[in-house]
Amino acid sequence: MPEQATIFYSWQSDLPSKTNRGLIEEALRNAAKAVYKSKVFDVEPVVDRDTRGTPGSPDILTTILKKIEAASVFVADISIVTRSQDCRPCPNPNVLLELGYALRSLGEENVIVVYNTAFGALAELPFDLRGRRIAAYRLSPDEQPAIVRQQLTRTFQEALTEIAEHRRFGASYQRNSEFATELISVLIRVQLYGNECGKRRIDPWIERISQIYSEQSKWLKDHSYEATAQDLGLREMMEYLATLLDEVRSHVHVAGGKDKFDRKVVAATEVAALLQSELGRKGPLTEDAKSEIVSVLNDQHRRLAAWMRRMAGNDLYDSGRYNDFKYAVVEIGFQLAYTSYFPFDWPEGVAEKIRGIGETLHLIDLTEELNKHKGRGDFVKMVEDSESELRSIMQRADLVKNESAPGKRGS
Repeated sequence: MPEQATIFYSWQSDLPSKTNRGLIEEALRNAAKAVYKSKVFDVEPVVDRDTRGTPGSPDILTTILKKIEAASVFVADISIVTRSQDCRPCPNPNVLLELGYALRSLGEENVIVVYNTAFGALAELPFDLRGRRIAAYRLSPDEQPAIVRQQLTRTFQEALTEIAEHRRFGASYQRNSEFATELISVLIRVQLYGNECGKRRIDPWIERISQIYSEQSKWLKDHSYEATAQDLGLREMMEYLATLLDEVRSHVHVAGGKDKFDRKVVAATEVAALLQSELGRKGPLTEDAKSEIVSVLNDQHRRLAAWMRRMAGNDLYDSGRYNDFKYAVVEIGFQLAYTSYFPFDWPEGVAEKIRGIGETLHLIDLTEELNKHKGRGDFVKMVEDSESELRSIMQRADLVKNESAPGKRGS
């Protein structure tokens, strides 16, 4: 909930205060106090209405609309107030205007509509209001309000509790999603670079992986004590992984040897994979996230294909162009390998194949350095073969995303 939880009450004075305006406002205030006392709201809700509390002579409509925008909850009395032979029954028009604005500004999940059936049946309401959930009650002018007020208070209390819990769940879901997105990025980097260690020479790679693991360890330490880590039950595993990463960073090559270094990297990589698996069980990828993964794969493949067209027939001895090509391939390879680690519903074997292609491209500069007897054309051909294999894999796995047809972009 925001710092001040305001409940804006849109009332009408056409009907007796005893049966509507005063009754509803008192029940609303009682409900607000009850939900605060039960710790449903983090701050005590304040019931507000019209231009109350606004100094001077403000424009009434502008003031009311601003208050609605700033409110946490909107409550409207849509009881029938007009009735004649020539006109169909209708609620107060000002209330309807404010209700429409609240639905647009706050969303229907934060709106409560209340209705006194003593002045008209629900069937007499406008069609688009009849289909909504309505807090209905019945109190005529000659009846005592005490019992109805208690009933209405309970109704408001239940509605406000539901709204607060919905907001809290939404905020928690958003917070957990953002946390999970950052955490999974850390875990993928640990796995990606860890799995590449065996293919890289230990020097100067040890300095590079020390830097990478330092960044991931710091994130894990900084975030392991967040409430979200505790809520998801990941704190201990995050702390353990940070410890393993620190062991890799603190390893002295000359004292322990390459084998010991590799074992430390493997241990960190395995724990990162285990933690990612645990995170996946806490909350699978959304359809939007899955769509984004497919988009990334297609974007990277298009980039790779574009570079192959650009290099076709070009002088490979143009060092500037060749280096631009190589740097682009390394970045594309990283993105492909990185994407392959996401817990997507991959067809069998596809993630591993894409990861293999990604690692091949990501390590092309190292491969070239270790195979200096080969010419540039050999490495361009290697990238060409990788692009062809990637295209074939994506087609067979139905991962190809068609671009908009010419002339229809943006339609």
